Amino acid sequence: MKGKRLLITALALAIFGSTAAYANDVAEYVKARAVKVKVNGSTLKSDGLLVAAGNETKTYLPLRDIADTLQAVVIWEDGKPVEIYKPNVHISFMQPRKDGSYALFGIVHPNEKYTFLTQIQIDSLMTNLYGWKVEIVDPQGNVVAREEKKLTAASTSGVVWDQIPVTLQVNHAGLYMVKVFMKTEEKGDYSFVSEKALLSERKN
Repeated sequence: MKGKRLLITALALAIFGSTAAYANDVAEYVKARAVKVKVNGSTLKSDGLLVAAGNETKTYLPLRDIADTLQAVVIWEDGKPVEIYKPNVHISFMQPRKDGSYALFGIVHPNEKYTFLTQIQIDSLMTNLYGWKVEIVDPQGNVVAREEKKLTAASTSGVVWDQIPVTLQVNHAGLYMVKVFMKTEEKGDYSFVSEKALLSERKN
């Protein structure tokens, strides 16, 4: 029971506020202590809180940041439990050929421009799906391409397959990370759910 109470309070705080500034403000108000949170070795941007309540110490965690790190979706509705949903997302890249067909590819070269399809498949969708967003981050950490696709009718179940056309100017050698986001609420934010690397290497 103690574990359940700790988890519920952690989820509640994380839904209403997940910034480091918010955590520090709350810590000052209730005399709690802000703590750094790591997930799979990565430190989250937002702090957690350790709060002494009677004989118990409660831990409040930035749920949305944790979900992003795990490439999962937070679903919260009034009167219902908070859910964390980790969709099984598959990503592949298809490049057009001169004959009109497409071929799988995963290697690009600096100083060249590419137009390709980012193909996305989700097995056993368990939430609403209102749209996609694809971002490409270069080896320097800059977002160099972004495409969005809004769905005219929300998908709600089963296997979902879609493709997003993307144009990418490659300027560096290294890994270009293609990040996929999905929107589970019509007027909500996008959630980061998967990524796949494109290798950029110099020609011999």
